[in-house]
Amino acid sequence: MAKKTETRRVFVYGTLKSSEGNHHLLEQAVLLGEDKTEARFTMINLGYYPGVLLHGSNQISGEVYEITPEIESNLDALEGVDYGLYGKTTVNTKFGPALMYHYLRANLAGVSNYQTIPEGVWK
Repeated sequence: MAKKTETRRVFVYGTLKSSEGNHHLLEQAVLLGEDKTEARFTMINLGYYPGVLLHGSNQISGEVYEITPEIESNLDALEGVDYGLYGKTTVNTKFGPALMYHYLRANLAGVSNYQTIPEGVWK
């Protein structure tokens, strides 16, 4: 009997979305569909990509994918998880719980100068 590959879901809202430049990292993932988070976050514009903060009152729009551990490892590398750039939290989606990367360096000088994106939609 073939061993089933363990999968989990990820909610992406920035450069990993299907219309964006880093989407190639999700080519082997299964798109489950689009969704929005609960209204408890803040999206900020970090220049070439967005960041989501774990406080606020905005919904974040994105896409939900089913991913393998290998894909998750590649996403962690992109998001700088090992370097403390982004962390992971779990959000509820209509497809079930999903990982969401969130920006960890909001307390650094200058982050308050970044534009917020109150509609929670990157591009």
